[in-house]
Amino acid sequence: RTPFGGSHWSLLLVIVWVVAPKGNDNDAHGGNSSFSKRNMPQEQATAMTRQKNVAFFHFDSSSGGMNREAAMVVAKKFHKVLIVGDGAAAAEESNDNSTDFRIITSSSSSAPFVVMECRTPQQKNGYDCGLHTLAAAEFLSNLDILAILESGSCSSLATVNNVKASCEEAVEEFMSSNPDFAMQLRRRIVNDIKELVEKKS
Repeated sequence: RTPFGGSHWSLLLVIVWVVAPKGNDNDAHGGNSSFSKRNMPQEQATAMTRQKNVAFFHFDSSSGGMNREAAMVVAKKFHKVLIVGDGAAAAEESNDNSTDFRIITSSSSSAPFVVMECRTPQQKNGYDCGLHTLAAAEFLSNLDILAILESGSCSSLATVNNVKASCEEAVEEFMSSNPDFAMQLRRRIVNDIKELVEKKS
């Protein structure tokens, strides 16, 4: 809840992706959108706008949703960073001056800003939240989210629902199949620290 501290830790997964303009054969085959537009007439390149999307997924091992409000604060700040960063990039490329990132959610909510709360295995004590967060982050980093996005329309409700469900299932399956994951991870961290100390000494 507070920088570099707080009473509870949870994971905010941020996924950012860009949908290539339709009708661009080079993009459809994995080409670079910017390169393609530079080789088009000015009026055609200007008309083609990339759809920039961002989605926020929150994994909290506390059933009370202790960090729901904090996750929203962080997500809004991250969204501002995306807009500022994209604006700087757009300034270098005159054909693309769009700095708007569309926030995608797994529901038809009319709220202007949404952080999706994800189903997450719950901690059984008052001190394993950090280990739940680290384990979820490590496992999700190995999940091929790009493949899930590419399997759909990338900006559709169904595709984001698929991403959310896949992330939830992956985390649940990992933690359920490894009931002692918290203890195992704690030992791993201790061993990593010992190895680092030995290397420095």
